[in-house]
Amino acid sequence: MNKEHLQVVTGTEFAKASAKLPKDIRAKLSKATSSLFNDVGSFGTHQEKIQAADDDIYSLRVDDDYRIIMKQPNGGNVVFLLYVDKHDDAYAWAKKHCTRINASTGGIQTSVAMAPNIVRDNGRAKPNAKLSALTDDNMRILGIPPKYWEQLRTQIFTPNHLMGYKKILSYEAYSTLEEMINGLPVDEAMVLFSEISQTIEVEDLTPEDEIPGLFATISDEDLLSLGVPNQQLNLVRSVKIEKELINLASVLPEDAMQSLYALRDGESVDAIKKLTYTDSTPVDNDDYTAALKNPITKSQFASIEDEEAMKALLEYPAAQWRAYLHPSQRRLIERHYGGPARIIGGAGTGKTVVIVHRARYLTQFCGDDEKVLVTSFNKSLVADIEERLSTICSSRELQKIEVITVDKKTYEITKKLGYAIKYDRDIKPVWEYAIRVSGIGSKFTLEFIMDEWIHVIQAQQIKTKENYYKAQRTGRSKRLDQASREQLWKVFEIYQTRCKEQKIIDTDWAQNMCAEACLGKKLYRYYSILVDECQDLRAPAYRMLRALAGDQRQDDIFFSGDARQRIYKGRASLSQCGIMINNRSNTVKLNYRTTAEIYDAAMKIQQEYQYDDLDGKTVEHDLCTCIFHGERPTINEYTYENAEWNSLVEDIQKKIKSGIPSQEICILVKTNRLVGECANRLMAKGIQCLQLSNQQNDDLSISGVRLATMHRVKGMEYACVYIPFMTSDYMPSRRELVNAEDEDAKQEILLEEANLLSVAMTRAKRYVWLSYSGTPSQYIDKLRA
Repeated sequence: MNKEHLQVVTGTEFAKASAKLPKDIRAKLSKATSSLFNDVGSFGTHQEKIQAADDDIYSLRVDDDYRIIMKQPNGGNVVFLLYVDKHDDAYAWAKKHCTRINASTGGIQTSVAMAPNIVRDNGRAKPNAKLSALTDDNMRILGIPPKYWEQLRTQIFTPNHLMGYKKILSYEAYSTLEEMINGLPVDEAMVLFSEISQTIEVEDLTPEDEIPGLFATISDEDLLSLGVPNQQLNLVRSVKIEKELINLASVLPEDAMQSLYALRDGESVDAIKKLTYTDSTPVDNDDYTAALKNPITKSQFASIEDEEAMKALLEYPAAQWRAYLHPSQRRLIERHYGGPARIIGGAGTGKTVVIVHRARYLTQFCGDDEKVLVTSFNKSLVADIEERLSTICSSRELQKIEVITVDKKTYEITKKLGYAIKYDRDIKPVWEYAIRVSGIGSKFTLEFIMDEWIHVIQAQQIKTKENYYKAQRTGRSKRLDQASREQLWKVFEIYQTRCKEQKIIDTDWAQNMCAEACLGKKLYRYYSILVDECQDLRAPAYRMLRALAGDQRQDDIFFSGDARQRIYKGRASLSQCGIMINNRSNTVKLNYRTTAEIYDAAMKIQQEYQYDDLDGKTVEHDLCTCIFHGERPTINEYTYENAEWNSLVEDIQKKIKSGIPSQEICILVKTNRLVGECANRLMAKGIQCLQLSNQQNDDLSISGVRLATMHRVKGMEYACVYIPFMTSDYMPSRRELVNAEDEDAKQEILLEEANLLSVAMTRAKRYVWLSYSGTPSQYIDKLRA
């Protein structure tokens, strides 16, 4: 096996399999793969060519138990790491999967080999092969051609593996085999076959009466152009219901499944081609070097430069975003825009991935004294972005990137202007002084006055009493006559005077001040400013960022956001803050994190509300297409809180015992007090935990179930998410609803709480547990409806 100038490529299946390995095996895996990058001319005794469903397949020894499955097309200098597992399981995978160039798209794909591609296997059937007990006589009675007997006996483990035979076998035979896979003994199965054969009439199976295929209106040519391999075309044609489509996920290549899900969701063939295959071109079926340059290939396979890069990949193999980018993401990352640009999309659609990779990409265009600024409102998200950048950037690239929260940047500029920022609790005494001196009395609450200052005065940059008299107060529920506005203006004047005397300032006022100070001045030199989760920002922050970026120019500002994830008060229009997006807007639709079942449940909570596109226009409905499926969120009802908690702990223990790392499990609550209480309860049960806070970032090297507030986990994801205590008093907060000024204010609270719960649920990749004891939250009722 010649490996001079060897190009090492890893596939997503390899990354997924690596993520499931014990930590000590991953260390051995790293050592085993180092041989791919050294100067040895061959792999020696540690590799062997094996019989498989594909050509040029080898195994590479990790230790006595584990093997890597590799492909070296035509003995050339490209080697693909396809899979890794225990010896027998790795070999079984190799006998079921093919990695080949798609003739229509020119991309490299891994998929399950269909029945017509006969696998030559002289070995004995495994005990867990579901059809291994079928005799030759059974096969003849079922009417199965002899050339398929051995493969049926040795290669069928789940109903998905049988799907390739759907067009080959009779309805009666296929149904019988399906029942056997589900556990029916062979003797009973043969009786069932006999009964089915006698009761089904020919007219019952005529094409006129069959359910039309899910993709009956899509031509073969179009399906092939959307990544469906030719050998699996009939299988796709056989799909009639949603369940059958979901089952295809374990058989078809990932890009083909993405296309089929998008078709199901109503996308046109042309729209999918534009999103995924615009830059894809067919290549020679044996030219793997050319196929690796195809954008759709890069979403599934990544070239690994050296041994250090391989070690980094294996350290956190679950973080596939680092190496594998969808073509639609890559176009957003590597594009130059003529001014401010924006992407919007639901939770899990990869917006932060785009921000991180775009920051790295833009460093190459920075001048000697320029940087790329990456910012967001949320501290934990900024910390996550900083960590992500450190794993993909060189030291030179990191020097060209500044990562900071919007508030910290505001503080930095404000300090240069001679003021100290004070937040709500510390600025309240000044407001109380202004209210007392003004003589306004108790006509308005302190909270109302502070909100009026933030959401009207600073939001609109109002500087005179006359302008306040004329100001629109959209979103402010309590109406104000001119006399009331005059009284409030007096409070605002006293407040401003007092703040200037003490050289202190609140955040929104500071951001407007910073915008004015930076306007037209290059106090900071940024080639580009990237803003993640921009829906959490208010108008003054947008103005400050616009001023920091300088005059409108190429690549000046890039925003990502989703109004459905707005969990803080206040909303603003980009254009009203001097940020003109024009036609530089894109919607990202593919959800890479959350299952369709979890995402749909989260959207159900929000379905009665209207959402905007961050620039004042209403978004009618969510266009997200989920590429994963799983179980629906579980809703658990208990009489007492102790029973609820005990059940939750038992479920977590089961998940850990099943092999899910404790770092992939997170309990989410609303307050830091509850985080502490949950930690005490977990530790009392002997379960290690890690409390996440603004001071404690997530660290995958630290074991333990994660505990955090729902606000804290913006931008984060976990395999399993637990959301307990969902009672009518807890969410939405009865206390906040009672204290609301009026009905409009109550509706705003309900919207924020719905958004917060949706954010919490969509942190989950595969599993959501919701529970309550007593009277359930209205959001639980919505989920059950």
